[in-house]
Amino acid sequence: MDLERLDRTVDVTEHGRLDLQHDMLKLAMDSIFVNADAGNRAMTARDGKTPTALDVGTGSGSWVVDCARMYPEAEVVGLDLAPANLTTFLDDVLQMLRPGGVYQMLEGSLKFYDENRQMIPPQEENDPNISWTVKMFHATRAAIRDRGPGIDSYDQVPGWLKEMGSVWEEVGTKDVFVPVGPWEKGDRKKRIIGEMNRQNVLRLVNAFRPLLLAYGYFDETIDKWILKVNEELRELKRPLYVRVGGSSLKGLAVLSSEFDSGLAPGQ
Repeated sequence: MDLERLDRTVDVTEHGRLDLQHDMLKLAMDSIFVNADAGNRAMTARDGKTPTALDVGTGSGSWVVDCARMYPEAEVVGLDLAPANLTTFLDDVLQMLRPGGVYQMLEGSLKFYDENRQMIPPQEENDPNISWTVKMFHATRAAIRDRGPGIDSYDQVPGWLKEMGSVWEEVGTKDVFVPVGPWEKGDRKKRIIGEMNRQNVLRLVNAFRPLLLAYGYFDETIDKWILKVNEELRELKRPLYVRVGGSSLKGLAVLSSEFDSGLAPGQ
């Protein structure tokens, strides 16, 4: 298979996974928004103004499609460009928002948590309680960090938002812990979400291969990890959860900015 064809195949596969991830998160949050009320207010047309929304890091574009279907009178744009510096990006958001506009974001860090919502540290291969899923994702975090410190930025977002001070009229954050597998007995919805996330993680580990190879791991090691992860998640050997951090912010009604377009209109 030539490289161009391989790239197209990988894109189609990854877009399918991103679609699944979007549907899983939408079900887990009961909305396409972190704060459904704020999102709905921002996307509802009023005073003859067209609501607008910008999805930064749109991936497969699933969020844009859902938003456009829910608000057909709105202008919804997807941009698949990840900012290199999150702190700078948050400053830029203030310039992009209309007065009173709403900014919402989701962040994840490739970490796993137990049923008590405690982060699971990586273990050595000779540890009888090893989670191969945790080990492979920890190696992937190291490979990403080797290319830049961005992977460690997500956990710092709530603190950065507070440090920005009174530029926001409203600030809200919440954590959503999503099971990896149908652990939640007696809760059909959570079992469905868990199964969707298990499939999401199983697809994701295969996408890690090029990154891990570039970082210096051998094919044999990666093959072993993928096999172990598949076995671990298929047999549900231990409860695992991922944390998705959500932030919802409303800009001040009056901003000292020359910009008159942005992510979403104010109330």
